Amino acid sequence: MSRLVSIFIVVLLLVILMVLTNPTENQFIDWAVKQAENNADSKIERILGDVLGRSVLQLSTTRRDFLAFSIFTIDKGNAQGVFLGFLRYIFIQLN
Repeated sequence: MSRLVSIFIVVLLLVILMVLTNPTENQFIDWAVKQAENNADSKIERILGDVLGRSVLQLSTTRRDFLAFSIFTIDKGNAQGVFLGFLRYIFIQLN
């Protein structure tokens, strides 16, 4: 019985941690811009990517909030980028 209670408490604490650290849309955009800057070849691309990329991402990103995690969708015209976000700074591309 005490083992079951211990497992329940650990799971409950993990869920509470995930709810409290569910990333916002702005945190996702900051992460995406930083990823683009890391992949840029020149300083000009980094500067333009930050200014233009942030604006484009703000217009084309939607967030679905599931309390413990969020799904971010970037509409790229005829394609979409879908990302799973949790624990504030972890984003995984789903497609």
